[in-house]
Amino acid sequence: MLLHYLLASIGALLVAADFDIYLVMRQPPARPPWTVGIINWQFLDPNQNSCPDPAHTRLFNSHDDVSGNKIGVRCDSWGQREHNGCYAGDDNDPANIDAMEMHLSDTPKFHYTIYKADEHGPPGRTARESQSRPFELLGLKGESAGWCVPVSWPQTGRPFGVCGNYRLFRKFQCHSFYTADWINSYDRGWHP
Repeated sequence: MLLHYLLASIGALLVAADFDIYLVMRQPPARPPWTVGIINWQFLDPNQNSCPDPAHTRLFNSHDDVSGNKIGVRCDSWGQREHNGCYAGDDNDPANIDAMEMHLSDTPKFHYTIYKADEHGPPGRTARESQSRPFELLGLKGESAGWCVPVSWPQTGRPFGVCGNYRLFRKFQCHSFYTADWINSYDRGWHP
């Protein structure tokens, strides 16, 4: 019986947990409908089929720099101004994102970057290594936490897109040992 529990526990550790990354455009009440709003990011369970509950899902700000103690998400599409994937809209293909740096927590440290497999990265990898693992999720010391796949574009069959004053655009589905619940966890000191 003890062996059964041990094997079940090891099996649970080997199962990958996934999360989806959404760009969230928040529309402040004082602006005309769906003009440029405030850009945030959310991390949701891939099985989510309704609008996220703001009381239990963190919104991470979009920043140009998330190094050091700066919490947030930095999205880059080098050399592209239009259709670059880092913005809202059905014509912004996530496959055009070159790097997405996510500094989501200091306790414990959650600071990873998704690198597109091309001449820009990931740093310290050969072009051949990069091509074998496109959109790899790498930590600050180069450790892999999984990989991400840009969501096919344009999106069809979205279970939700407009949620009150929010519009959500799914950018990546990530395969990792991290879950959306862990990222949004109260146990790590986050409160709405």
